[in-house]
Amino acid sequence: MELTWAGRIQQKGYELGEQAGLERGREQGRVQGARQVALDLLEKRFGSLSTKTVRKVEAIEDLEDLLRLSERLLQARSLRDLDLD
Repeated sequence: MELTWAGRIQQKGYELGEQAGLERGREQGRVQGARQVALDLLEKRFGSLSTKTVRKVEAIEDLEDLLRLSERLLQARSLRDLDLD
């Protein structure tokens, strides 16, 4: 059965919505992955992390901020240097 013009517009809207949802999911996955890497590196560098420190890292929602944190921890001497203490 052939779609009417209204049906085609509606179907295209669904497809665009699905694509946007997939992209949001991918971005959330990248953020979660970067967050886990940052937490793993922090723990390897500074030992067991306090709940407060973990919560501060988990509150970072921007991918670029998480990547910068991972880079900064290479030179930091303490969690305080990273404002995570």
